[in-house]
Amino acid sequence: MTHVSDTIPYPWPYDGADSCGGEPERLAVVVCGAQRHWTTMIDGDGQGIDVEEGVGAILGLVDALRNVGALVVWIRTGRSSAGRRSIDRTLPVVGSDDWALVADPFPGDVVVDTPAHDGFAVAWLDVELRGRGIDRLAMVGIGTESVVSATNRNANDRGYECLTVTDAVIHHHGDTGSAALSSICMSGGIFGAIGTGGPLLAALGAP
Repeated sequence: MTHVSDTIPYPWPYDGADSCGGEPERLAVVVCGAQRHWTTMIDGDGQGIDVEEGVGAILGLVDALRNVGALVVWIRTGRSSAGRRSIDRTLPVVGSDDWALVADPFPGDVVVDTPAHDGFAVAWLDVELRGRGIDRLAMVGIGTESVVSATNRNANDRGYECLTVTDAVIHHHGDTGSAALSSICMSGGIFGAIGTGGPLLAALGAP
């Protein structure tokens, strides 16, 4: 895969080279928090965003990455109705309308049901990705500082090369979302890199 242009703080992926080709088979786009529950937890004040338009942008990029051969992984958070811990109450109840994804997965997509903010809390996700030879992840979704961040950090700790796509994530709050993106870039990219969707598609050879 060629390096994606204009990524911060380093050229992503770290092992990219002009001679490698697109290599979409090594990439999964991880869609975090794309559920009705998380769309209701956006404070638009000061962000200047339209949640519906933001979700549309996320789904458009997901479709484009699927079309070039990347695997699509949906992270669906949920708790049982009996959950009583404070962390449980931040998640939608499994089977409720709020738990549902905002779009229907395509055949071949992977859906991960997790009882946490972190998709990798479900051990088989790591096994599934490694079995497919996937080691690069494009992180998108709703909740930059919650579901997206938690999944990204665990993926990074497991050795995946992560790119958080800044025009395909929606913050809960402007300040905390910006801080979450900034934290990815600390110490030369402690949690990967950040960049935008257009250059990612171009690096994969998308028309």
